[in-house]
Amino acid sequence: MLLLLQLLAFWMVGRVAGWPRGFPLDDAWIHQVVARVLAQTGTLGFVPGAHGGGASSWLWAGLLSLNQLLFHAPPAVYAAALNGAFYLASGQLVFGLLRRDGVAPWLALALSAAFACGGNFVWFAWSGMEATLVALLSLLAIHSWFAAERWTTALGAGLCVSALFFTRPETLGLVLVLGLAKRRSWRDVALLLAAALVALASYAGLNWLRTGALFPATLAGRRWLWLLPFPGWSRPQLTVELLLTWADRLAEYSLGTPSPLLFFAALGFALWGLIALVLAKRWRTLALVGWAALHLATYALLLPALGHGGRYQPLVPATFCLLVCEGLFRVAMDASQLLRLGPRALGVARGALFGALAYPMVLGLVAWGSAHAVAVQHVEATEVAMGRALARLPKQARVASFDIGGIGYFADRPVIDLGGLVHPELVTRLQAGTIAEYLREQRADFVILPLGYQTDFPDFANFGEILGLFRNPKLELEPAFQLASRGKPWLEGARATMHSAPRQRLYRIRWPDARQP
Repeated sequence: MLLLLQLLAFWMVGRVAGWPRGFPLDDAWIHQVVARVLAQTGTLGFVPGAHGGGASSWLWAGLLSLNQLLFHAPPAVYAAALNGAFYLASGQLVFGLLRRDGVAPWLALALSAAFACGGNFVWFAWSGMEATLVALLSLLAIHSWFAAERWTTALGAGLCVSALFFTRPETLGLVLVLGLAKRRSWRDVALLLAAALVALASYAGLNWLRTGALFPATLAGRRWLWLLPFPGWSRPQLTVELLLTWADRLAEYSLGTPSPLLFFAALGFALWGLIALVLAKRWRTLALVGWAALHLATYALLLPALGHGGRYQPLVPATFCLLVCEGLFRVAMDASQLLRLGPRALGVARGALFGALAYPMVLGLVAWGSAHAVAVQHVEATEVAMGRALARLPKQARVASFDIGGIGYFADRPVIDLGGLVHPELVTRLQAGTIAEYLREQRADFVILPLGYQTDFPDFANFGEILGLFRNPKLELEPAFQLASRGKPWLEGARATMHSAPRQRLYRIRWPDARQP
């Protein structure tokens, strides 16, 4: 039954979105570039020979590269098929965790459906990103650790944690959650830790040998970008902002309501559901909830942002819906005992409460499908179309760009990264405001800048201002052409997915001293 519900939810988002015809995020195209470079040259990076640059998820890039080597399917179709399988498996694993925790079949079905069928979580499988793989590997690790206490299950959990680490390096904290959620022999703990440490050592060692740095540049580049709107903010302030942003998104994109009153009521049910899990000692489910919380806390420390559409912390919306559902059913049980209701009345109350949760979640599936459609349309009309336009420039022309995903995939030429994702040293140039000098050093002929609708207004989308290139006496920017999305569709996609700026403009670079680099 759960599988049918998942298939229906997955189909509903895809049907409203118009099926996989592109990606809603430029980052998904970055993964495709890395996968292509890996398949063609053996370099795990955005640029041949530059190991690690732009490659934030090694395992996801490796899986995508199989399409380049073997199947040659359209990138969006292949990614959706791969993530669709991961999504279906994740829902089944949650159901298994609940059943092994002693939850009745009907309740396990309701809770796992709440976890797996929320619009935000289903959308991850359509996004072209690694978020669904993160959820799957997390669930596999918890399953294995709570299985029979044999060395094979401990090693299995360790291998899952290792694979999770190569999917997202910040996920190593799952080891701590597993150790606290279930005590096992020192041999098993040693196996778990050994697998995690081998993954960490091999990852850091390979980076050090290839680049001279323990970790790739993507984290520093993303930190610079996401913290731009919050200059001078303290860590507690950033953490509070992250939590408030998640509260807004859970209300609107998981519960289908902008009402603070309804959201805080749902939050109360979620807290009651968490208390119920603790009292019932459902350690497997608590390990899942605890891991979602620790992963969120890790980002609060390292990168206080929820990412495009919440993909940085993909377990948050799913576990929240599960806890709300658990809390609703627990309240119904408590009320029935207080009012001495019979089994039939209790069943009716549970059904009504589940319907109160299911209705906005169904609306959320439709909303995410619609948001996906307009986000794909925006990325296709700007980044992808700009990349196709660059392919028509003379082969010797050197082009720099802040957004490098769709542009880099379709440009048929190397693209100089201005976002600090490929070369670690560029982040210091971004912070110092010396990008004009960097463009000259790179002998760039053209630069592509993301822009808002008002070019001279220094908002979050105007990277000519942010990068210090507008009104800079060290260079002249001559507009060549631009690509843009209409305001309303762009805003609808941006609110849900946080995709990218509404315009991409290509500038020809001219140097005031007439000596071209």
